[in-house]
Amino acid sequence: MKAALDVKPGRWNRFHWEAAPLTLRLRPAGPGAMDVRWSTMTHAWPAGTAPLPPRPETEMGFGDSDGTVVTGTRRLSW
Repeated sequence: MKAALDVKPGRWNRFHWEAAPLTLRLRPAGPGAMDVRWSTMTHAWPAGTAPLPPRPETEMGFGDSDGTVVTGTRRLSW
C-alpha cells in the first residue's frame, strides 16, 4: 500500500500506522535534517524476560495490559 503525506517543513508532522511492516520513504527537495520520534507496541511481554507475577484472582487485564511499548528518537540529515 502507498500513501502520500503532505509533510510540512519546519513543523512536526504525525501519522499513525497499525499494520506491519512499514517502510517510510521521504523525497526531500534539498539538503536538510529532521528529528524522528517513534513508538511501537506489541501485545506481549518481551521475549527472554521473566514473566510478570500472577494477578490476584480479583483483578483482570484489559486494554494494553501485559503489552510492551518501545520508543526512540533519531536525528536524520541529508
